[in-house]
Amino acid sequence: MASDPKPSSSTRDASPAPTSGGRTGLVFAWLCFVAPVAVAILGARSSPAATHDAATLRVLGLGFTGVFRALDAWLAAPFMALPLGTRAFRASLAVAVVCGLGAWLTFLLGEPLARGDGTKKPKSRLSHAVVALGVITAFASPPWQVEGSAVGGTATGATLVLLAAYLGLEEKPGAARLAFVIGCAFGWEPLVGAVALVAALVPLAFAGKKPSLPSRRRALRVVAAFALGLVPLALALATKGSPLTASRELFGAPLGETALARSSVRVFVRDDVGFLFGGAAAFGAYLTLANRETRARGAVLLVLTLGAPLSRALDLSFGPVRYSALVLVALAAAGAFAGSGLFELVRRVRAVKVPFAPASAALLVVLEWTLPVRAADDAFTRRQTLSKNAAHAFAVASLGPAPPAAIVLVSDPRVLERIQATRAAGLAREDIELFPTYDLKSTLARDAVDFEPKLAGLYRDLALGTLPEEWSLSALGAARPLLLTFDPKWKPSLAKHLVPDGLFSRFEPEPQGPSDRRLALEKAAKRRAFLTNEVAGPGRDVGLQRLVAHLLRARALGLGAIGERENLSKVLDELRPYAPDDPVASQLVRRTVTTRGAFEVSDLSP
Repeated sequence: MASDPKPSSSTRDASPAPTSGGRTGLVFAWLCFVAPVAVAILGARSSPAATHDAATLRVLGLGFTGVFRALDAWLAAPFMALPLGTRAFRASLAVAVVCGLGAWLTFLLGEPLARGDGTKKPKSRLSHAVVALGVITAFASPPWQVEGSAVGGTATGATLVLLAAYLGLEEKPGAARLAFVIGCAFGWEPLVGAVALVAALVPLAFAGKKPSLPSRRRALRVVAAFALGLVPLALALATKGSPLTASRELFGAPLGETALARSSVRVFVRDDVGFLFGGAAAFGAYLTLANRETRARGAVLLVLTLGAPLSRALDLSFGPVRYSALVLVALAAAGAFAGSGLFELVRRVRAVKVPFAPASAALLVVLEWTLPVRAADDAFTRRQTLSKNAAHAFAVASLGPAPPAAIVLVSDPRVLERIQATRAAGLAREDIELFPTYDLKSTLARDAVDFEPKLAGLYRDLALGTLPEEWSLSALGAARPLLLTFDPKWKPSLAKHLVPDGLFSRFEPEPQGPSDRRLALEKAAKRRAFLTNEVAGPGRDVGLQRLVAHLLRARALGLGAIGERENLSKVLDELRPYAPDDPVASQLVRRTVTTRGAFEVSDLSP
């Protein structure tokens, strides 16, 4: 009886789902989905960290941060109907599910590597367990959990790249489906789309024959699918884009957010990857590329691992507080490689002709499962360093003591993003009207003018590109409580009207004396001490630390402009825990010592 023809290597390498082991593979695939989702949900917060404020505004529709990554809002929309926690918490659940989908795809990418299709290696159900532990180790690690449990995290972009790589390795990838995913990736972020396109094209180099040109009808279908993936980007352009919008504001950060804190490669491998896990991934990559049957799949994963050095070279988020999508993709590919390398160790132990070799191999698998447990523990440990009361402490210390129905002039986008994000968490007061002085065409600015007509004078000054006049601010301060931060470009006489109120300053219609400012500082000392205890220190929210330092620095510049050395000394003492080596504070101290009375601060920036 004639035997069945031997399947081609491309067919073997393109298995869409784990087949050996039957239900065992499906169970471990589901485990790869459930485990990262569970860890991410346990780490989701009702109040987002300040490092994710821009993403929170974008996803919840509270502000415009650029046309890219609009897909995040679409993914979070179904979760807004859940009766769970705050809006920010519900939005983070969407990212947690996306994180689980990324782990599922990585398991499908890595499972054929461990099987070693086309070789004489024995097939074992243990391969599913080992591949799953490699995948879960990657997705339970701090990088994936930091982004997978945050509102608008970069896990969405990373999962789009993994999906494009998986579809590109299918025997019949479906050009329209692949084009749609790549279109979504380009709409989410151009650099992510480029990596997804390269990952989808790599298997063509191992196809063995030149691809034929598609028919005109099929080409039109591919173009239409790609355009359909760009719909979120197009809608964001249609609703927010206009000729009056600056290009930087319109397109945001097309390559990704720049790093807040620059982490070294050694620290990243030690704290986020682990040397044992990295070694297993390197060994697995060698085995995969050495095997002709898995070389195409290994080449795709190897291309994905290059996302980490690319992010480092472009100075994108590389940890420890934010991670770009390419870093997450590289870590996922390392998880697939690590599963192959760890299973090779198990296979060799099992093949040794000694008593109890199979039992020893099973025990080795149990020992290897300490890797994902350790990764999840590291993720929980990093979350514990972030105070749960940090957002509440900032809300209380910044605008908590403000008078009712006050108007706050916001001159920095970061400050506005933080206040809006705390409002999404139900922490910030809703009776305070925000007026962004840097964006007069925004909805907030127009609403503030409708709320208080006395803002018209200040609006006119800013629209004409001139500095605020003392009369405009005094008229507004007499009509309604007015809070703001001092700009060093302003006239020093304006600083004499300011009285500290929270982290802002209240503008009084008449000039105030040094004793008024001293009493106001002493009155709010307990609130600021609570804020320092919850926010300052290593391992805390870096974005929130920089924001508080910015507000305190602006207050110090105002006190320096009018020469109040005693009050200035108190503010600099409060600034030191947030910015120990602050250059602006050093300049203020130097000018305090070398000059008498008020001194020039217009050349300094808060």
